[in-house]
Amino acid sequence: MINQEQFKKLWPEIKVGLIGVWGRLENDELENTEGDFAAISSLVQEKYGEGWECIQEKLDKLLLSFDNATDKGLDPGVSSYQRNPMPNEYWNGPQ
Repeated sequence: MINQEQFKKLWPEIKVGLIGVWGRLENDELENTEGDFAAISSLVQEKYGEGWECIQEKLDKLLLSFDNATDKGLDPGVSSYQRNPMPNEYWNGPQ
């Protein structure tokens, strides 16, 4: 899992990932959360009505997709998420 320093560095990409998972989130709304998980979760609950556990699971999966430790030997300038974004089925189950 990424640490807080990595999280801050990757925040612009993480916001894109969050919008990829929850398409109705807006960049300005996410900026207002300042990357705080509780604030992000509250925003998602407000817009989508998802439960806390579901949101946490999706956030954990998203952050794991940014863990470049699994990409040793590959281009360090490209995050795991950019290299292999997870399909919607991963987040929401089969459609």
